[in-house]
Amino acid sequence: MARKFEVDEVCAALGVGKAEYRGTGSFGETWRADFGGRDAAYKIIHNTGDDADRLSREVEGYRRIDNAHVVKLFDVRTFRVAGVDRPVMIFEYIPGCDLSELIKVRRPSHENCEDSPEDS
Repeated sequence: MARKFEVDEVCAALGVGKAEYRGTGSFGETWRADFGGRDAAYKIIHNTGDDADRLSREVEGYRRIDNAHVVKLFDVRTFRVAGVDRPVMIFEYIPGCDLSELIKVRRPSHENCEDSPEDS
């Protein structure tokens, strides 16, 4: 999906000098920026009114889980991005790449999938 916000809009909204676009999904757009002296991933929600229930469920799920294998949710705030007040989920930043791009490059072969746990 195409990026919806410009760097200067995001920096101004978050009150940071630098932000790095990381990706866009159906629910929101993710940007890397500083949060209290540490790297964070800001998920800016696209449809502010339509997804209120979905956002509440997602936030509640993250708040219930404390596991080293699940990204940590730092906070949820509202920022004015591109002239609209939008909910923004602030997560710990985990370096990596876009999963869909990784799958294109490193898709497992049929032989690699033959010994899947489902076959055991």
